[in-house]
Amino acid sequence: MGSRQPWTTAHGGTDRFFQPTARAGRPDQKLKAWGSYPDWSALVRGAIVWAGQPDPEMARESVGGEAEPDAAQLRGLIVGWQEIDPEGEGKTAARVVNTLAERQGVLSGAPRSAGGPF
Repeated sequence: MGSRQPWTTAHGGTDRFFQPTARAGRPDQKLKAWGSYPDWSALVRGAIVWAGQPDPEMARESVGGEAEPDAAQLRGLIVGWQEIDPEGEGKTAARVVNTLAERQGVLSGAPRSAGGPF
């Protein structure tokens, strides 16, 4: 059924990755600690940067800016859902869509259909 060792042990992943950095004395890459993970930051990011690869922090920073609109949309969805279901009774997706269609019809002045879109 194969080895039950973790991948990093069975395939020498961590050894191959960290040994060269360790042999070099784990040179300080002068990286700002990543949040509350200073040891991980020094070990893992330090090894990555020492090996000549880009600092993972750069990817984190670029994704952070892109994720902000998604976070705002998610907050809007949660607030909107609370408006549609203030008692927290639970609504089906069809019921929510119908409610939104009715509200939109009222706001735009368009006639509402008897059964809604569903």
